[in-house]
Amino acid sequence: MVSSHDTSYLDRDDPVSMVLSERKHQREMCEGLELLADQLADHADQRLCTMLLQFLRNELPVHHRDEEAVFDLLRGREGDDSIVTRWIEQAVLEHRRHIDYALELVEPLSQLAADGRLTQIEALGYMLRCAFESMRRHLDWEEITIFSGFVQLVGENERQILVAKLARNHSVCAPYLRSIG
Repeated sequence: MVSSHDTSYLDRDDPVSMVLSERKHQREMCEGLELLADQLADHADQRLCTMLLQFLRNELPVHHRDEEAVFDLLRGREGDDSIVTRWIEQAVLEHRRHIDYALELVEPLSQLAADGRLTQIEALGYMLRCAFESMRRHLDWEEITIFSGFVQLVGENERQILVAKLARNHSVCAPYLRSIG
């Protein structure tokens, strides 16, 4: 199947670095969520709202699918009862929670992006803080468990499998994902 979206920006020689780079982008978006939460009492930056909406609606699910492609490789190496497999199950569960957070934030952020006004500022501030704190904690946890040492363990066959999965993930997404990394 040939995709209508260009995936030539994928790093086919080092797909793991690309996934790790996406994780840096997630951390930058957490900083944006925190900045917005801090701005709510005064005046929220509508462009920041728009950027965060794009991340929450479009980019975050792709980042999760890309990480889960790495997890699939690890599952193939580990037994069903291994600690790594249990870590992966927990990480995937947390990915779903982050998508739930993102969905809860879309409506108020859309309103802020459109007209700069919101009636329940304190509630949104709380939701933003819950989202970015949870995502940061999750990223830290994944790095000390699942992703620690993984970069050195990818062989040629696994690299090819990962490239194919990333290409499939990105082929169904908007071309703006090319700029990540």
